[in-house]
Amino acid sequence: MKALLRLLLLMMIVLLAACTNEIKKDPSQTNEPYITGKITDKADQSILVADEIYFSIDNETVIINELGQTIEHSDLSVGHTVVVWTNAPVMESYPAQGYAEKIEKQGAD
Repeated sequence: MKALLRLLLLMMIVLLAACTNEIKKDPSQTNEPYITGKITDKADQSILVADEIYFSIDNETVIINELGQTIEHSDLSVGHTVVVWTNAPVMESYPAQGYAEKIEKQGAD
């Protein structure tokens, strides 16, 4: 009888653990920005946004201003506010690391 109760309890725990409402979105399946924040560090091929995520930048990265005009990586500076989209998983290191698919510079500075 005790073995049956233990088995039933174990099955209920497994079933409850499987019942979750949390759905993690794959960044490549959404057009929503990944993060908005200030650039806090800049290197040749990357930017650190909000002291949270380093985004690598290459020739495929689209960099635009608020008007949708293409700008260069050199037009981005520490202190600028940017919106960043990614199409790849973000590594959960500290700071996190990911690839910037698109960067939109906010403001006129």
